Amino acid sequence: MLARRLRRFAGLIEDLALRDVTARVARLLLDEGRRGERAEIDLPGTRDDVAVRIGTVRELVSRSLARLRAAGAIDLVGRRVRVRDRARLGAIADSGR
Repeated sequence: MLARRLRRFAGLIEDLALRDVTARVARLLLDEGRRGERAEIDLPGTRDDVAVRIGTVRELVSRSLARLRAAGAIDLVGRRVRVRDRARLGAIADSGR
């Protein structure tokens, strides 16, 4: 259990240091979508909750979601996110490195 926590924290530190907020939001959406391979995802909590989870603030989460929508990777209606282009979303998630 300790090793699992250590790996999770090491991954979090890597994300915070090497990825921008849009890439972190894209990674979160991909991870949430993998749970059941769904194309439609409910955001895990409010935008504040998402911000806390990825180490940023609500305003930057909202801007990042707007950027992902403008890029054609997602559609957004309230808290429901529909992944339009999983490959593009993956490329954005990896581009923040």
